[in-house]
Amino acid sequence: MPAFNSTSRSPAERPPVAGLLATMDEQGNRRWLAPFVSKGAWWQRRLIVAWTLIAIYSITPFLSLGGMPLVQFDIPLRRLVFFGTVLRPTDTLLLALLTLIVFFSIFLLTAVCGRVWCGWMCPQTVYLEFVYRPLQYFFLGASKHQSASRGAGWRYLLLALTYLLARAHLSNTCLAWFVGARPLTHWIFQSPAQHPVAFTMFAAMTVGMLYLFGSFREQLCSIVCPYGRFQSVLLDRFSLVVGYDARRGEPRGKRGATSGQCVDCGMCVRTCPAGIDIRRGLQMECIHCTQCIDACDKVMVTLRLPTGLIRYGSQEYFDHDSRTKWLRPRVVIYPIILLAFIGAFTALLVARTPIALTQLRIQDERVMTESSGEIRTPVRVRLDNRTNVELRCDIRALAPDHVAADAHVTLEPFGSMDAEVIVLSVPEAFVMGRRSVQLRVSDNTGYALDSKVTLLGPLVLPPVRGSPSTPLLEKRN
Repeated sequence: MPAFNSTSRSPAERPPVAGLLATMDEQGNRRWLAPFVSKGAWWQRRLIVAWTLIAIYSITPFLSLGGMPLVQFDIPLRRLVFFGTVLRPTDTLLLALLTLIVFFSIFLLTAVCGRVWCGWMCPQTVYLEFVYRPLQYFFLGASKHQSASRGAGWRYLLLALTYLLARAHLSNTCLAWFVGARPLTHWIFQSPAQHPVAFTMFAAMTVGMLYLFGSFREQLCSIVCPYGRFQSVLLDRFSLVVGYDARRGEPRGKRGATSGQCVDCGMCVRTCPAGIDIRRGLQMECIHCTQCIDACDKVMVTLRLPTGLIRYGSQEYFDHDSRTKWLRPRVVIYPIILLAFIGAFTALLVARTPIALTQLRIQDERVMTESSGEIRTPVRVRLDNRTNVELRCDIRALAPDHVAADAHVTLEPFGSMDAEVIVLSVPEAFVMGRRSVQLRVSDNTGYALDSKVTLLGPLVLPPVRGSPSTPLLEKRN
């Protein structure tokens, strides 16, 4: 596979061509990257963050709260389990607010700290730079020594097996977020034929990640992911970015030959996992991983020069030596919007009722007229139990309407069930073929929920000058 190619040349030997993607040469061919790892202070911080995130990803499916998984995207049951709260498709507003909270959090983080998500927290970067590349360098050696391992087939075999085990673990962990860790633990030791859908998902994710981390790699960030293109609107000139201090480094060249402090050693390019030259300014491919900072600082220390030639700063600071303005419109507006969404989400979550009633559509509106002249209308509803206890519910209509037969429903913890009730109404209650009815759902805990539903019936014109309504059309079976 391309990831095991021992003849890959480092970016220092084949520098990126200006105006082209860092992963493409002047002929339009793929430019393979084998970045050198600079283990400096920033790399140590990223290592701690990366393995903390990996631990959270791997452990969370095994955690529970109140007898439920801590977080689970339960697609078969169409629900999201989120810290003891179950959200269903009927909780549209809560799900929308939760999505907006995530997006505006990323917007705010980007406006303040730049692309810190890409370089520090994105799963693609975390696993590629702290799992798969270290495995590749462990078995094949660092990029500058890979030619020494050429022809050692056992190294490629061990690397392929290790990659396969790592991807199988990632696929199983990802699957556990959807089906639960406990069921998946039993499925692993059973035949795939007993769980064909889960096994197919596992195999597809394993093959997909084999291609992603083994071959496609950094091209996901520069070609597929739109986040790099969004940075032009998410960032401003005062956002923190990883940048090169051209005023201090230029003109670059050998020490003593020029007045600039950049010795043009190329270490910032050689260590970049995106393959770019940070000295060309802010670029779409830059993920702000800080590897160029660590590499440059080591060179500066060796030359007994001040560190920070490449460092965190704002575009305004690098260009005009201006101080960073922390108080600016987007840094004020984003938190206000974010707090509003969080407040609305919290308020709706606190105000949630133990039971939810949703009216469902009936294919055949079986509207009938009783011998007494009353209109018999079926109403189909879905009841959702939002608690972790079993509920026995009774459904009835509030006066002056009544349900023809008592409706009794037993709901499992966090379960749902459909029920059909028959409401009897006088014809005069319908206006233009419609009317609203209040249904009351009472459970065994003493809680009662009143919900309004719409009934279809005979077409009746509104009364004129106090005269009684007149039925114009009546449906009969």
